[in-house]
Amino acid sequence: MPVTTPPQPTPRGPLRTLREPPPALRYGAALVGSAAALGLSLLFRDFVAPNVFIFFFAAIIVTAWYGGRGPALLVTALALPLVNWFFLTPRFSWAATPASVARLALFASLALLIGSMRESLAEARRRAETVAAEAEEQGVGSLRIELRASGEDDPGGHPTDRTADQPPPHRFLHRAGLVAHHVTTSWPLVADNRRPSWRTARLGG
Repeated sequence: MPVTTPPQPTPRGPLRTLREPPPALRYGAALVGSAAALGLSLLFRDFVAPNVFIFFFAAIIVTAWYGGRGPALLVTALALPLVNWFFLTPRFSWAATPASVARLALFASLALLIGSMRESLAEARRRAETVAAEAEEQGVGSLRIELRASGEDDPGGHPTDRTADQPPPHRFLHRAGLVAHHVTTSWPLVADNRRPSWRTARLGG
């Protein structure tokens, strides 16, 4: 007599990979961050006098975290002329002293480093997700091949499968249990010494 299986809960589905926001939001956040950094720097001019880039660094870090390297580079490109015009001597002039040029170059280098680190982390995560998905597919495929090799069709020509009506994850787990049972126990063989009959497989399962 076939063994009936209890109803299984519906699976929630595969995990969704984290996607970046649309470009309009990412680059819009870069513009908002640049404006906020400029406003705070002007509001606290005396406070930021030793390091006029402090709020722009914060804007670059937040923008890189939210939008990636491109928006972070946009904040950097906007920060350079803004800082040079409003904060570096001579003020309200595009002229720059060698010391100002050195400060701007150092700021740009650090900003590029922050954006590159964020992009490297995102790329590493994408590669890890791809490798994990491929490994999972290969493992499922190998188990299915082993299950097909160890089973036998019933008299009607259909595979012996008691989990056809179950959701895929529970069908997978049930078949894995059948493989483990087949490996760890000795099933009676039919008279011609071929694979176990479908009736014996049902009794053994």
